[in-house]
Amino acid sequence: MSRPKGFKHSEETRRRIKESNTAHGMHGSPEYRAYNSAKNRCTNPNNKQWEDYGGRGIKFLFSSFEQFFTELGTKPEPKRKYVLDREDNDGNYEPGNVRWLTTAASALNQRPGEHHVLTMEVARLLRQQFATSEYRLRDLARIHGISNKTIQHVLKGHTWKEKDRQEKTYDNYT
Repeated sequence: MSRPKGFKHSEETRRRIKESNTAHGMHGSPEYRAYNSAKNRCTNPNNKQWEDYGGRGIKFLFSSFEQFFTELGTKPEPKRKYVLDREDNDGNYEPGNVRWLTTAASALNQRPGEHHVLTMEVARLLRQQFATSEYRLRDLARIHGISNKTIQHVLKGHTWKEKDRQEKTYDNYT
């Protein structure tokens, strides 16, 4: 969004921008992005995830990034495999209820939705539907309410393996 020619922020706004960008020196870091994303999900009704967070009463109770960072510390390596997680999925983002958790472990802490529960029957159905070539991976994800990545794991036989009595695997449908 462009500003009118000659536009200047107020002194207070310039101070807040400078402070937020330089006070902790971590603006743009994975830890700051996690802080900012969680705060936005809980406080901004225009956020696409608002309904699952702020809209259902989840509050963001950290008073500053510094407090958040003191509670959690640096995101473990490899950073891409860790996400911000609440131990009590119905609890707030607050000291004592947040942690860095692997994406795989965090998936087990999610609220089950109407179509978000993966069972062996659903895994079989996914494989059958994919095998027909009528459904693309993203179509299956939308239909079943399951992430693309989870469906890939099911289709490649990394999860929900089906074995017969001789321990032969029948789920490699890639």
